Amino acid sequence: MQCIDADSHIVPRDWMKHMEESYTKQLPTYCFDNRGVLSQESNLENDPNPTSINSLPLVSHNSHSGRYDIGKRKEDLPMLGIDLQILNPEEHAMRFSYLVESEMARQMAYSYNRTVAEIVKHNKDKFAATLLLPLQDMEWSLGEIHWGILNGFNSIYIDTCWPVVEDPASYPMADIPEICRLFEYCQHREILVVAHAQSHHRFIKSRADTKKYRLKDLYPSQHKVSLISLVTSGLLDQYPQSRILICEGGMEFIKESLEYLIKIGITDPMRYFRENFYFTIETENTALLIECIDLFGADRFLFATDYPHDDPGGAGRFEDRSNMDQLGLDPSHLQLILSDNARRLFKL
Repeated sequence: MQCIDADSHIVPRDWMKHMEESYTKQLPTYCFDNRGVLSQESNLENDPNPTSINSLPLVSHNSHSGRYDIGKRKEDLPMLGIDLQILNPEEHAMRFSYLVESEMARQMAYSYNRTVAEIVKHNKDKFAATLLLPLQDMEWSLGEIHWGILNGFNSIYIDTCWPVVEDPASYPMADIPEICRLFEYCQHREILVVAHAQSHHRFIKSRADTKKYRLKDLYPSQHKVSLISLVTSGLLDQYPQSRILICEGGMEFIKESLEYLIKIGITDPMRYFRENFYFTIETENTALLIECIDLFGADRFLFATDYPHDDPGGAGRFEDRSNMDQLGLDPSHLQLILSDNARRLFKL
């Protein structure tokens, strides 16, 4: 049975090659060790991303050369049990976020997208990719989607939220400026919106005082806040054919989001899960995964490894495929999750 990995991350070593030189000089100096892994010697003196003081170190989740080397990644595919992989940006190592100055962000997205397009062009049987967008400039981003469509991109990659410098948390997805224009454009052209947490750890529950006073569970995740905001804002009623794949949020927030929408009186909230939302799976909690599949349907979930990360979401990347076989799912449901859903959504 074919297997498609719907959420992996890459930052090609040469991703900056299409940027103007004056802008590459404003980026960190990247150094690689003899394994081809980003080194602690990398110099962050130049950093366009003001979220860095609240973010993970540059080399976090970083012990695998497949993060940067497409050749090594291709070698790993058989061990992962994967036939085709969706390439998502590694925005943390790139120092990309919506807080980067607009022209710099445009340069970064422009160069990254063209570098990845070249990789996919020469490896169409192994990879497809999402389009990175600097949503601080919506007009340019819509133009970039048009370029992406002409060059084989059928999906865009956006943050699950809108980061704010002076705030320890980020605003919900519905607060992304001009998001109506984005959803209208994507609905009309049948473009999949892949929502992924780019500004990791920028939410209230990560603050030191919430841990100190054991308050963490009182605050919802940014995935839950953003999912609910898309419903309660009316955005999905305005653009009912929108398709949003929410990645790497765990499984708990999905059921909790439905329960909250019921609690606040949203009429038939399940319809948004039937018509708009899709989710990548995590095999770490098999009982919850099976419960979610039974509740929402196998057509809502896509297999993903979070390759090549070493964090909790990606720690089991080499076992995820075999773990799926051990769930005892109906073969037709297993095929939907492993390949058919991704093939349909990404137009593979």
